[in-house]
Amino acid sequence: MKPTRRRRALAGAAFTLAAAGLLVGLALVAGPPPRGPAVPSSAGGAEGVSSRLGRRLPPDHPRVRFVDATDEAGISFVHSSGERRRLLPEDMGAGAAWGDYDGDGDPDLVLFGDADAPAPGQALYRNDGDRFTDVTAQAGLDAPGHGMGALFVDYDGDGDLDLHLTRYGPDLLYRNEGDGRFREVASEAGIAAGGWSTEAAWGDVDGDLDLDLYVCRYVDFRADPARAGSASVQSGVQVPWALNPYAFDPLPNRLYLQGPAGRFEDASDRLAAAPEAQGRSLSAVLADLDGDLDLDIYVANDLSQNLLYRNEGGLLLEVSPETYTADFRGAMGIALADPDRDGDADFVLTHWIAQENGFFRNVSPRDAAGRLLSLEFRDAADELGLGQVSLDDVGWRACFVDVDLDGLEDLVVANGSTLERESDVRRLVSQRARLYWQRSVDEGYYDLGPEAGEPFGRDLDARGLAAADYDRDGDVDLVLTQNRGAALLLRNEGGSGHGWVAVEVEADPPNTGAVGARVQLAAGGVTSTRWILCGGSYLSGSEGGRLVFGLGGAPGAERLEVRLAGYETAVHAEVRAGETVQVRLRRP
Repeated sequence: MKPTRRRRALAGAAFTLAAAGLLVGLALVAGPPPRGPAVPSSAGGAEGVSSRLGRRLPPDHPRVRFVDATDEAGISFVHSSGERRRLLPEDMGAGAAWGDYDGDGDPDLVLFGDADAPAPGQALYRNDGDRFTDVTAQAGLDAPGHGMGALFVDYDGDGDLDLHLTRYGPDLLYRNEGDGRFREVASEAGIAAGGWSTEAAWGDVDGDLDLDLYVCRYVDFRADPARAGSASVQSGVQVPWALNPYAFDPLPNRLYLQGPAGRFEDASDRLAAAPEAQGRSLSAVLADLDGDLDLDIYVANDLSQNLLYRNEGGLLLEVSPETYTADFRGAMGIALADPDRDGDADFVLTHWIAQENGFFRNVSPRDAAGRLLSLEFRDAADELGLGQVSLDDVGWRACFVDVDLDGLEDLVVANGSTLERESDVRRLVSQRARLYWQRSVDEGYYDLGPEAGEPFGRDLDARGLAAADYDRDGDVDLVLTQNRGAALLLRNEGGSGHGWVAVEVEADPPNTGAVGARVQLAAGGVTSTRWILCGGSYLSGSEGGRLVFGLGGAPGAERLEVRLAGYETAVHAEVRAGETVQVRLRRP
């Protein structure tokens, strides 16, 4: 991926101005910091450039609308109400996750916070249909701590959703006791990841059908009062030591393979890679990238090259350079889908300012029988309208969602700068979340902006993002989390007039949530492919076991097929619009 001249110039300008902004008031002591050079705007050194590079929204864009339903839904969670001390962990979180933990048919919500002790580091909101109820204490989830990410997963195969939490500090694994309460079992289960964990991903890595765990870890951050006010070098410029990931040693990631009785074995030694490529990881996805039904691992790293491990029957081979996925930018989030509808997995990477988001299209060549000849990806972000338009953004969680139900996968990106405000260096510059509408496979994406509703015209400090049809009306809603701000519930009010089909998938134990399954729906002569994933992007988990497919102008679907390694393939025909299809995968 050779950078363009414009991109190189903008990157240089942004890094220079970022350094000036971050050097304002280096001291990390209490009290107002000293005044210093002006902090750049959210556009960095490229103000106005990305707007000129952006695409003009066509008049035939969808009239879909999102509204802020946070207050009426009874959600009142704030990431942190304390004063920002200008330390790296404070600026990074936090996430959210959807999952039906109580089995009543609608998804509940976990939000994560940088809460001051003794307040909980997370909150569980039970979905009661028309409102949400905070049940954190009665569910046994009121442990204090600095939360990062959350995932609902039935790791023990008993049919109900457990909860895995990554944190700045020891990770927590809560087993669902089936009575509305959880019990923390991380140490008992053999999961010892601590320090600073960020994203996690679950899936069957070794092919024995139960779920394994991959944990991303960031840096060995340690606050040092003796170094308050000192500077360090990041990307060729000097930045405050306590805000610079390069100032701290990376923490290696962890791979846990599940064995008998729900115990996990640390198998991280299978992840051989160059030492400089390990750690400072912010996202990972376990997904079938090469079409052989076993789960490969892609890891998004900050300030080091990304890693792709190809799964060859449980043997993990690092193949990043030869697959053209060894991206070396400040990667934060991953969004995986098949937006070009050719049946294989593509993915988006979000990046830091002046680095552009990436769209890695799967261009793997195949023989006449469809067998893979090699695994290859190409960054097509610029040609699809997702590259240069994002130069000003600091992107975090990204999520593919068919917001207008036309059958094409749109893209939502949570943005929020890590640069400080000129008027108050204890606050970060806010940015607008983006909803990119996919007009066609060939033409690509357009930023809907405020046309998608007032929340997409508002400057936010967004980090996490998770999707679910929480009100079960057939379109997909969103929750956005903010750094040091309130979580936002964004309800999709529709407006496209297109039909939909919902697919709910479960499986025989041990993988009751069918994690890793490939779901294909053929409607109107076009096939859409989705994967049931658990984890995969920045600190957040969308609802996994229920997928909503838009039908566009089709009256229904001609065929539904669900495949999962180790299970019999399920096929349904003649699915009607507005129908929720329940699929049960059986073991042979």
